[in-house]
Amino acid sequence: MQKFITADEACEILKVSRKTLWVYVNEHRHRKALTTYRISHKKLLFCKQSVFNFIEKCKSI
Repeated sequence: MQKFITADEACEILKVSRKTLWVYVNEHRHRKALTTYRISHKKLLFCKQSVFNFIEKCKSI
């Protein structure tokens, strides 16, 4: 079963600000690696495993 985390938790894992996280979600070349789920118009959840996959993809460049 997938574990979901909030944007703040994703920021802690990635060690970035919320603004940088939104840039990653919308503009980063590996943005498809970050699996997101919109719960409401303000709330976005991230699949925890996809955050770690995103880190690995970025390291492999």
